[in-house]
Amino acid sequence: MNKSKTRVLVIITSSDRAGAQKHVEYLMAGPQTQCADFHVVTGGEGYLTEKCKEFDVPFSIVENLIRKVSFWTDIKALKSIYKLIQLVEPDLIHVHSAKAGTLGRIAGRIAKKPVVYTVHGWAFSEGNSFIKRSFSLLMERVLSRLTASYILVSQYDCDLGIKKRILKQDTNFSVIHNGIPNVALNMKGWSSSSPVELITVTRFAKQKNVKCMVKALSLLNGDVSMRILGYGPLEKDIKKEVSRLNLENVVTFRGEITDVTKDLNDSDVFVLSSDWEGLPIALIEAARAGLPMVATRVGGVPEIVSHDENGLLVERGDYQGLANAIQKLIDNPVIRKKQSLASRGAFEKKFNAEVMSSKTMNVYKKTLGA
Repeated sequence: MNKSKTRVLVIITSSDRAGAQKHVEYLMAGPQTQCADFHVVTGGEGYLTEKCKEFDVPFSIVENLIRKVSFWTDIKALKSIYKLIQLVEPDLIHVHSAKAGTLGRIAGRIAKKPVVYTVHGWAFSEGNSFIKRSFSLLMERVLSRLTASYILVSQYDCDLGIKKRILKQDTNFSVIHNGIPNVALNMKGWSSSSPVELITVTRFAKQKNVKCMVKALSLLNGDVSMRILGYGPLEKDIKKEVSRLNLENVVTFRGEITDVTKDLNDSDVFVLSSDWEGLPIALIEAARAGLPMVATRVGGVPEIVSHDENGLLVERGDYQGLANAIQKLIDNPVIRKKQSLASRGAFEKKFNAEVMSSKTMNVYKKTLGA
């Protein structure tokens, strides 16, 4: 690492392609790389480590850093992270995701290094079980004492942190919306051509509740198709549901796509049916592509999707409401065009990667007292 730059050890549980990993990617690629050196620590190779290679950012693998709670495995991971802190000698540690956020803050305290924690959605948010919410809240209240600064990716998470007494008057915290780089624009969302192309970029996991979306698709009328980009442990279950509802000719499973830009540009409407979220980068990518969006009213989603302006919001788990909202956009190309333009405007105003990077660098400086 360049001694003249701020040395940042980034710790994130998984290297798989998801919102938090893309957030780290855009930080590494941002303009603040002129005054910060990064070293990434993660639990295995994947999307993020490939990006590290592309950006010539050093990374280390801690094989015991896994999502599942396992006391002895977590202890081994903690020891490995502590050794890496001693080896890299960072000025500060920046942690992402629940497990990395826990172990990274403990190791940082032992090593006497300040830790910045980016919250990509609290584990005690609505949508999780009562037991998980209660345990996570208790843990975060303890870990807050080990946190030099918090970054919240949504105002929703900030408000929830204040409500649950995690973020207090003497806590350093900032709301910094996720941001992504700009790309060429197609603006197909206003097209009146058939079929109407629906799209989602998701993970086949409990959080995303893709089954709710599939049920909504079964209720739609008209010439419509749906492409699903993503992967995950529940993929077989989702495909069985598609088959059960006789939607094989409607739904196309595209698998994991590294660059979703072309698929988004070829689509008309973006759909997200999550049960809980932080500030989903998938929606920001949809806004960048100028797509009207139908999404569940959870977490920071309303900070991206303004109801009746650049999309439509429905309640969590309401597949009938989801179907009604999608049908409205299918039947009304004029509304699609209006919301398409509004989506693009929202992206340009609020979700630029350079703004995110610059604000994050300011948090680093404030944390270090610079």
